[in-house]
Amino acid sequence: MHGLIEYVAGVVFIGAPFVLVFESAAATAASVVLGVVVLVVAAASAGPTGIVNQIPLAVHVVLDYILAVFLIAAPFLFGFADEIRQMLASSAVEAQRHVHPSSAALPALRARDRRVEEFSRQRWGRVSAARQPRPATVTGFQAGRRAAARADLGRRRVGGLRAIGRGA
Repeated sequence: MHGLIEYVAGVVFIGAPFVLVFESAAATAASVVLGVVVLVVAAASAGPTGIVNQIPLAVHVVLDYILAVFLIAAPFLFGFADEIRQMLASSAVEAQRHVHPSSAALPALRARDRRVEEFSRQRWGRVSAARQPRPATVTGFQAGRRAAARADLGRRRVGGLRAIGRGA
């Protein structure tokens, strides 16, 4: 699976500058070169998807880490980090312009919810919900008999007082 993903990633790196219309020549060159390197490393690696099987798996893993560091550093090394920052800023402005009107009400609804919570806390204190009743279970005659035997109906209690109901 990893090998197949590398082939797809190599093709994406090569095609991305042309599909996404990169404005920076340095970004286009870095992406195309990286795509070619990823394809060559994937094809030359010893593995189920390798074609030439010349690069041992341990070296392949090290090369993957080196390529990851290169991907992180490339915008700063080749000077297109500012372009990325400008592109993200313009995307954020565009997203704010296309916000659905209903989402503008969310902060007001959250504030109203906080006011209601505060009012109820001041007015009634801590409110806790009642425990859910247990569902009735049918356990038969013996369970009822045991419950009746445990009941304190009609028996003498401490101090000679009688319990509720008839008793001796």
